[in-house]
Formats: sequence, C-alpha cells, structure tokens
Amino acid sequence: MSGVFPTNPSESPQDSIGGSAANRKGGRVSRFVGDLNPEAQLLEKTPSSRATSRASSHERGDIGVWVKQGRHHKPNDNDVAKTEVVDPQSPRSDTSEIEPQGDIQYAAITTLEGDIRAAANFKLPDKPDVLALLDIYFSHVNNIVPVVEEGPFRHAYEKSRVPFVLLLAVILVSCRHEQAKPHLRFSLDATPLEPRLFARAVAATLTALLKAEVERDKLTLIQTLMLASMHAEGPTGNEDASLRLSAAVHHAGTIGLHLARNAGSAEDRRTLRLFWALWSLDRLNAGINGRAVFIHERDVAERPSSFCDDPTDKAKYGAFELWLKITALLDKVIALYRPSKSLEVPWEDGFPTFEEVVAEDAETLTTEQIAMFELYYHSVAILSCRLRHSTPLPPSAPSRILQTLSALRITKVANEENLATLPPIPVIPYALTLSMTVAYRQFRESKLHIHKMRARADWERAHRALAALGKQWWSAEALAKLGAQAMERIERKGKSPGEHIVSHTGTSS
Repeated sequence: MSGVFPTNPSESPQDSIGGSAANRKGGRVSRFVGDLNPEAQLLEKTPSSRATSRASSHERGDIGVWVKQGRHHKPNDNDVAKTEVVDPQSPRSDTSEIEPQGDIQYAAITTLEGDIRAAANFKLPDKPDVLALLDIYFSHVNNIVPVVEEGPFRHAYEKSRVPFVLLLAVILVSCRHEQAKPHLRFSLDATPLEPRLFARAVAATLTALLKAEVERDKLTLIQTLMLASMHAEGPTGNEDASLRLSAAVHHAGTIGLHLARNAGSAEDRRTLRLFWALWSLDRLNAGINGRAVFIHERDVAERPSSFCDDPTDKAKYGAFELWLKITALLDKVIALYRPSKSLEVPWEDGFPTFEEVVAEDAETLTTEQIAMFELYYHSVAILSCRLRHSTPLPPSAPSRILQTLSALRITKVANEENLATLPPIPVIPYALTLSMTVAYRQFRESKLHIHKMRARADWERAHRALAALGKQWWSAEALAKLGAQAMERIERKGKSPGEHIVSHTGTSS
C-alpha cells in the first residue's frame, strides 16, 4: 500500500498507523489532518495554544497536523470524532472507566438490532420518484464514474430483482442534484425533504444492511460501497466514507478485479471500467479526506488508452476518460504529500492547461460536465503547489501563480454556474474549500492593504459559494464555518491571531 501516512519524530511508527498518533502524556489519540485536506491549512495558519492542540507550527508533522481533543471535550454535530480513545499503555488510563464486557456486548447487540429493525421498516420512495432519481444518476453521475451498467440495472429494477443495497446507493448519490428536490420523499403525498435529511435516512438504512451482511455478492458489494463512499455526513462522515472505499478495494482484490484481462468480452470491458472507476475514487478519497491511497500502482496493469467498445462509444465514455485524465494528474500530485526525507518540489513546469487536458473530449460533454471537470482540474492545480511549512515558496514561484489563478477560476465558475445542477460528486465542495483556503492564506500574507482587501473579497466570494452548498453537503457547511471562524479571528486580532480557534470538528487548535 502506498499512501499519505503521517510521520512525526515524537511518535513511534505504531502510533502513526491509521492517520492518528497517541499522545503518551495525555493517554488520548489525536486526529491527523493531512495537507491534502484544506482543513489542515486553516488550522495551521491560525496558531494555537500548545495546551490544547498539537497543530502549532513547531510540533507540526511533515505532511499534516495533529488535532488534540481536550480531556473534557463533549462531542457535538460538528465533531469529526465523537469519542476519545483511551491508550491502554498510558499510566493515566483509568480502568474504572472501562465498561464490563457483557455491558459492551449487550449495547452493541441492542444497537445493531435497532438498526436492523429501522432498516426493515424503511420504505422506498414510490416508483415515480425512484425512476426520477435513477434518471438523474444515469444522466449526471454514472457516465462520469461508471459503476452500474444502466441496461441490466433498469431491467432488474422493473423485474424487482435489483439488489436492494445497490438501489439505495444509487438513490443516495443522486439525491443531491437540483433536479432531485421534488422527489426526496417516501410517499407521493409527503412534503419533499431537504437533500441531507433524505440522504441521512437512506444512508442509515444502507449502513445497517451492510453491517448485517444481507448482500453477499462481491461485485454488488463493490458497486454499493463505491457509491456509498461519495456520501459523508456528520462528524465521522469522512472516516466512514474512507472505510467504505477500503472495503470496496478489499472485495476487489478478492475477486481479482485489479488484474488485467484480454478485454475480449463485453463483461471483461465492464469489469475493466469498474476497476478504473474504483481506482479514481481511491485517489479522490486520498485528496478529499487526506488519506493514504489503497491501490498501489505496482499492483495494477497499465491503464487502457480508451474504454470505448468502439469509436461510436466515444459519447458514452468520453466523460469517464476525461475524469481519469484529471485523476491521473491528481495521482502524480499526491506523491508531493507523501512522507519523504528529501523535499519534493512543487510541479513547477509542464503542468497542462485545462484545454490541453480536455482536448477533443469537449465535444462529448455537457456544459454542466465541463464546469464540474474545470473545478476538478483547478483543485488538482492548487494541490500541485506543495507549500511545505519549513520551506515556503515565494509568491513569484510559477506554482504559486498557478495556484492563485486556479483559485480565482474556481470562484468564477461557482459564481457563473448553478452548482446544484452540476454532477453531484464531492469534488464540488472540495474545490470551493481549496479556493477559500488560498484566498485566506493570501489575506494573511499580503503586505499591501489593497492586496489584503482584494484577497478578503476573493475569500468572501469563495466562502459564500461554499456555504450555499451546505444544503447538499455536510463538509461544505462545516468547512465554511471553520473558514469564517479563522477569518473572524484574524480580523479581530489584526497581525497577531488569537491563541484559540475551534475547528469545524469541535476540536481546539
């Protein structure tokens, strides 16, 4: 496995596994935020109290920051981690706080039974609404990340033979699109729900069914988990999403999905497309959630130059091939964020323009798809400028200029397009968060007052667009709040930022 694992000289390798590091003094496990996640910059750029956080500059890791929860922290809806993990090796661990094993087992069984009971009582939306949501999925998502074969799926649905968990996953992805709003209800005479509330109900049922292992077919599980990984709601949402994707990769290895085939049959071509869709979500997960990648490049065959069954299929898979082109750029950029003794230099030369990447594929794309791909491309361009804490780049560096221009372009696209009508893929809130973070840093670093005010205006536009996405995406609401807190603290304290800021996770930094 290759990945973006934290390294910190004060921690042993065992402490760092999984993206967390145990604080031996406090007996608590801190949360690691990788630099691919914009939250890391927002936390780092606002210095914190050493008593409440490990995110201060001199205790910073090479590729991210550690966020330490206070001993008496009470979780809320903005927390990423709802529970604190006690280190059994710590002298401060209190055995009197450990629940009897029987109580733990009873609580676990009771919780699982409650989840299964709720899932059993779950009622799908009526058929007209389901069909509308399926239309949205196949029109706006599946042609970009082809997880489900439309013909067989629709046929199975009409015959009531479609796997229930897969149907729920498709509905879960499509419900965030603007066109889905009138269909987010569980009966035709009900008032449509807000997208996140509807998604929460569907996700709860899907999660319960997956825990109960009601579906055993590996291919169906891979498809379901891939789609479910695009959903992240609440404090542990990004962790849950990453866990689902890791399970999909696990099942893919079980059936050898990653192994090259001669692609002689239609079935072989379908599995080939599915694997590379999984690979792309793995890289996207590494970026959005600041995680290690699960699929190592040395374990897979070379990516095919085309996924089209024949030249007439260009319109069908052109969007997918462009998605993979941009993801391949992201894959190269991720290498800049891996632990290394030698400092990786930013991608200073040869970064392709968006038009060069799109090339002839633009002819097969809709306006909404082009806007989404442009947001994705500029997100990768921003990440290509690796700003290490110890070796800051001058503003005149080519990669810094590219980063600034890409951040402005993201904001411009957001202001000109209705983001709710773009394909409901988590790239969209991620792009706006990156843009907001770039403007935030420029506001802090600008020396001239007029430049500072321009950066403040850029931040305001990005923040406004990000906050507007809060009805569709939990991460958008949470990071917009964190960005507002960071900016408010800077403006209140002037050149000396305050010593305490609360992140969107409810943790202190």
